[in-house]
This record gives sequence, C-alpha cells and structure tokens, in this order.
Amino acid sequence: MHIDKALRFLLFLLFLTMLVGALKLLNWLPSIIEKGTLEKHASVEELRSRFPNEKIYLPSYFPRNLEWPPLRIVAQRKPYVAIMMYFSDRNTGKVGLSLQQLSAGISPPPPSEMRIARPVRKSSVLIREREGTLVTALCEESVPCYQISWREGNFTLTLTTTVSQRDLIRMATSMVP
Repeated sequence: MHIDKALRFLLFLLFLTMLVGALKLLNWLPSIIEKGTLEKHASVEELRSRFPNEKIYLPSYFPRNLEWPPLRIVAQRKPYVAIMMYFSDRNTGKVGLSLQQLSAGISPPPPSEMRIARPVRKSSVLIREREGTLVTALCEESVPCYQISWREGNFTLTLTTTVSQRDLIRMATSMVP
C-alpha cells in the first residue's frame, strides 16, 4: 500500500513537471516564430509602458521650431529593438526631426521618414565623450539637413533634422533616458 501511494505521488510529480515544462515551451514558442513588426504608439508614456525594460532616450533640449509631442512614434522588440520618433517642424508642417534608437550593430537601419538623399560631408564628433558621426547632407527635395549618430549603451542613436547643426549637436548632447 505505501509503495503504491509513493509511486502514484512520484508519477503525479513527474506529470506536473512535464506539464509545467510543456506550458513554458508553449509560452516561449511565439517569441521564436513572431516576426518583428513596427507598432504605432500614441505617446512617449505609452511607449515607456510597452518597453519597461528599455531606456528610451529623448533630448532634454528641444529647438523652438520643432513641435512637442512627437508627430509619430513606432517601435518593435523583435528581431531587435527599434524605436523611431518623428517631430514636426512648426514652419513647414513636415517632419523636422527623426530620432532613431536601434539595438547596436543593426545594419542597415530600417527606413526612416526623413532620408538623406545626398551626403555632402562627414566628420567625427564627440557626444558626451562618445565618438559619433556628423553628416551634412541634402535630404529629399534637396532640403539641407544634418544627421548625427553615436553609440549609447546597447543602442545606436541617430538624429536626422532640418534644424541647424548647432541645435542638432545641442539636442544630441542633451539626450537622456
């Protein structure tokens, strides 16, 4: 009798362990199969709530001719973290700033709403003691623009804008999580 109860108990524990293992596998499977898709977010607060474990970088300095809050926010977690925010230029109503935050090492980056059509000059810059690249360029429709990229922790941050080079560098040096 005692052996029968002990055997039943061991079988029950084995079944329970297998069930928990199967449930964990089923829970893990969608993350393997799931493709990365950019999802829209209504606000920076919503974005932070959907990405609680990620540092989301924003400039603490913001030129007057750019509108806050962001015009559009899109982000994804898989296959890599990509956070993109677009801000309107008050004067033109068009996108005046594109902010990309990507997992470091992603190449090529996903398409942005603000694209460089023709780079004119590249130079190295320091952003809070981190090496970065500053590009003077022409964006679509031959609009003069600037882009600055640098590595911040596990991310590559890229700002592309039509504001002045001075304002771009001030925004970049003011980026905080």
